[in-house]
Amino acid sequence: MRSSNGLDSLSSFSCASFSASSSSFLGQVYALLGMENIADEADPDGFGFPQLASEYVVSSDPDLIFLADSSMGVTPDSLAERPGWAEMTAVQGGAVAILDEYLSNIRQVEQQLDRMETRLSTITGTPEAPLGLPEAFDDHMTVTYDLMHLAFQGDISRVFTFMIGHEASDRGYAHIGIPETHHSISHHGNDAEKLAKYAKIGTYQIIKFGEFLDKLKATPDGDGNLLDNSLLYWGSGMSNGNAHDRSNPPAVLVGGAHGRLKGNRHVEAKKDEPTANLLLAMAHLAGTEIESLGASTGRLDL
Repeated sequence: MRSSNGLDSLSSFSCASFSASSSSFLGQVYALLGMENIADEADPDGFGFPQLASEYVVSSDPDLIFLADSSMGVTPDSLAERPGWAEMTAVQGGAVAILDEYLSNIRQVEQQLDRMETRLSTITGTPEAPLGLPEAFDDHMTVTYDLMHLAFQGDISRVFTFMIGHEASDRGYAHIGIPETHHSISHHGNDAEKLAKYAKIGTYQIIKFGEFLDKLKATPDGDGNLLDNSLLYWGSGMSNGNAHDRSNPPAVLVGGAHGRLKGNRHVEAKKDEPTANLLLAMAHLAGTEIESLGASTGRLDL
């Protein structure tokens, strides 16, 4: 790729020199950075991951190389052993970056999106809900969490919000054995069967969140991992959906906040203390010195 200041680069995915053109998600990220992709000329059909001849790469002489195949034994040193590669600007200048995990995650998300589009294209006419909806929703959950993981990993964004469903959601969860809508189950009337289904929906949602946390924990970041250096709030707008009670909703804070938050604790808030007090405390953990936030009456002691 060539940036506005004259830099060009190559993303290498395998020993066979597969790369990422501007038709791929990664290539689009490079384009946002003002880079010109040397793989674009080799991808006239927009496949996204063309195979480049070694001679083509050498003649293009990229200034930067992003390497995504070190797990297969390809390293900056082994690149220098390829005919002509040792004389390339990127290799001589040590500008070969290893991006194995990041690029693999990006490709996984792209494949998930492709599968979702393929499945939707097979549905003709106007099917009655929930045809295809339960599986698609699970995929939507997974791919959204994966995109947030990538955003953190690539430092594309440091803040996000994700609403799984609004309070009056009519979404069913047939893929976990609950075809009834979430909203109707939340009005359980203390019925044992409905309470069990309500708990099963909550369990499913927290499992998906847990999968996301596992990916953050497995991703190195500085001296620790992404979970160590993040702060995530998981909760709801109500404490009791059956009674539409918004007082004292439970909340889970996960992550070390770069050493600013002590974990493995149960913090009891004052009766009817607004959630805004918690959000204000989180803002202070993030280094934002503000005195109030929304309906806050003070700052929760974390």
